[in-house]
Amino acid sequence: MESVAWISAVTDLEVTFFYLLTFWCFLQVDQPRDGHGLRMQAAMAVCFLLALLSKEQALTLAVLAVIYEHFYRDDRNETTWAQKISRYGVLWLLLFGYVLMRVHLMGSFAHSMAGSI
Repeated sequence: MESVAWISAVTDLEVTFFYLLTFWCFLQVDQPRDGHGLRMQAAMAVCFLLALLSKEQALTLAVLAVIYEHFYRDDRNETTWAQKISRYGVLWLLLFGYVLMRVHLMGSFAHSMAGSI
């Protein structure tokens, strides 16, 4: 309840909402309906970007997708590696793009505390 009452914690709520929405879209990616997979991948990409822009903890979602895909998904034994990578590959592309953008704009991924003492 503290996150809801504290205005500075709005990013916690945002990242949670978009993180869960991204994972739900990931689960829907390979449903056999007309064009449904592409729409879900596009929605997954947008939600992941919004989660990343809310808070950087969303970077863990790509790892979660890989773990779920290879160890917990019901059809994990019937799908090929190419099918599996096509489901979560867009998350990794966006993750690397985000990291490269951050390094380019900030000069590094994390700031060094050595110069501030």
